[in-house]
Amino acid sequence: MSTLLKPQVVLFDLYGTLIDIHTDERSRAVWQPLARFLRYQGLPADDQKLRHEFFSLMRQIRRASPERHPEWDGGVVFGTLLRALGYAGEAGFITEVAQLFRVLSMRRLGLFSDTLPLLQHLHGRYRMGLISDAQRCFLEPELAEVGLSQFFDHIVVSSDYGYRKPDPRLFAQALAAFEVPPDQAVFIGDNLLRDVSGAVAARIPAIWLARPGARTEQSSARPDLTISGLAELEGW
Repeated sequence: MSTLLKPQVVLFDLYGTLIDIHTDERSRAVWQPLARFLRYQGLPADDQKLRHEFFSLMRQIRRASPERHPEWDGGVVFGTLLRALGYAGEAGFITEVAQLFRVLSMRRLGLFSDTLPLLQHLHGRYRMGLISDAQRCFLEPELAEVGLSQFFDHIVVSSDYGYRKPDPRLFAQALAAFEVPPDQAVFIGDNLLRDVSGAVAARIPAIWLARPGARTEQSSARPDLTISGLAELEGW
């Protein structure tokens, strides 16, 4: 850690860095029970058509967005799908359907073995935050599920803004929330393209978590430090 000054704020990516996750949104094991649930609610849902409309809508959103790295909004997407089936009720049900979709698509959700020891070590020593490409209606219950909610003072979620990492504006949102300049923060993430290049563009010192065996994205960005596990940061 001698290559980096000790920061005021430690910012983390979430999925792939702190949380070990795998989802499969294309499986019929997702869409068949989801469509059945909607039929229980009186909506004429067919699993194959629902699946097709979901991915078609996602493509339309990406094409229509003015952003270079567009993010979808679960409320908008599932609201559009449900209204096409004749739903005209409260937004809360739309969120519940989106969350059911997430639960059905989940194949693995848990902590890496080095996550909790590091967060417990840093907690109280530094202010900590998250910058995550995610849906807020997924992220918040999943943080609670794995027992991490209490560690973070501010959480920046891409679905709130309509753009994703590596857009440096997400990193700027975190700096503004903590009221610190870039050189008083450090960002830790596992994705060289999205995490490291985004932090570098925002002029935040970047630590690349290159876990053994993990897929490496191509990027010209250079991290200030490369580590193979979070335990290497427990000297802070």
